[in-house]
Amino acid sequence: MALPSEKTLLDIATETGRPWGLFPLRVKTVEAGPHSTVTVIVDSESDPDIDAVGEFSTALSQVFDEKEASKELSFGAGYNLEVSTPGIDEPLTRPYQWARNRGRAVTVTLKGQEPATYRIGALSPEEDRVVLIYSEGTKGNKKAKKTIVALHDVKRAVVEIEFNGAPKNEAALSQEPFEE
Repeated sequence: MALPSEKTLLDIATETGRPWGLFPLRVKTVEAGPHSTVTVIVDSESDPDIDAVGEFSTALSQVFDEKEASKELSFGAGYNLEVSTPGIDEPLTRPYQWARNRGRAVTVTLKGQEPATYRIGALSPEEDRVVLIYSEGTKGNKKAKKTIVALHDVKRAVVEIEFNGAPKNEAALSQEPFEE
């Protein structure tokens, strides 16, 4: 028996998540014999609260169960619901993700270019451009510089894990307001 479409489940999850300020980034379904899995990845404009994610998971499970009882949905013999937040390797695809990760290192692939590592600066007031900071020069004499990139020119961007913190000049520049 086919599971409900991912779009249908995404719509239900979107409506269900509103009271907690959560919204699903994606829903994935996997049919696996008698027990299928529905995975919902949720996010919020600020860091998602673990308690809110737990409450959302319970509420979404109840909504799915009610819709299955009323024959609006059918999951077959049974299903597991997994609700999670995006991991560190989640690509930055929305403006709020850039704003939330300001000051962090990011590997960016711009359209037609090779990947390069930058530090995230300010997001434009229109939320369509971002300041990217990079260092130029020789060791011991590096200068932090900035470039402004349109978000629609970003093919892929993933936050990098740093163990040594940002260089002071890059960190300072990342906190400056957006200026052309």
